[in-house]
Amino acid sequence: MPVPEDAPVITDPNIFKIGYLIILGEQQVMRIHSDGGFSATLFRYPMIYGPRQLPPKEWSIIRRILDKRKQLIIPDGGLVLRSRAYAENAAQSLLLAIDRPEANGQIYNVAEERTLTLREWTEIIAKEMGHEFKYIDMPWAIAKPSIPYATSERHLVMDNTKIKKELGYRDVVPAKEGLKRTVQWLLKNRPENDGEVEQQLRDPFNYNIEDRIIQEWEKGCSNIREIPFNIEERLKYGYTHPGKPEKKP
Repeated sequence: MPVPEDAPVITDPNIFKIGYLIILGEQQVMRIHSDGGFSATLFRYPMIYGPRQLPPKEWSIIRRILDKRKQLIIPDGGLVLRSRAYAENAAQSLLLAIDRPEANGQIYNVAEERTLTLREWTEIIAKEMGHEFKYIDMPWAIAKPSIPYATSERHLVMDNTKIKKELGYRDVVPAKEGLKRTVQWLLKNRPENDGEVEQQLRDPFNYNIEDRIIQEWEKGCSNIREIPFNIEERLKYGYTHPGKPEKKP
């Protein structure tokens, strides 16, 4: 990580069928390109965000703020990194290739220069709306209500070195600014509660369940903290303590 364009690709549909089919599509396009059928340049996009993008994962956070939720479940400290691209930045990558013959036959990763953690992403949205969450950190396996907006427990960072070096790519809209614009657009064009957009997000917004999971998690953490465990009983430094030199035999 970051993942370059020439990294190994999925060859087994049982691992990730959609990814496997995408690779087959890429290979077919490049095969026709090599045979002279047309000139092709492939762009591998990350998660796109911005006005009219479906499904708008930002809405999962925005609606919780509108519903005055004080607590937000966030898996693994919100440290997961995932490449994204604001719509204008994604379009810029295409425009850069139009007048460059050297782009023919190439594959380019498209990703913004600044990769936000999940925690940063939620904080920017909340700050734009004048809100502050109490983050409830728990493991991915337990943080089920976060799946619609957290998306994955794994990092997915695309290496954009090639497109920056060969095509001169730079973000035309900084990531934080793009996210703020997205928030404002969604506030003016709010999806209907339990409508098509929310169904696409597969976010039930079931706050009773969320609160129950939080309560059980905090209760379990409290019980675990009560289990006696004193690491000081076996305290030994890996080097001579500067204040209390150990006696040599």
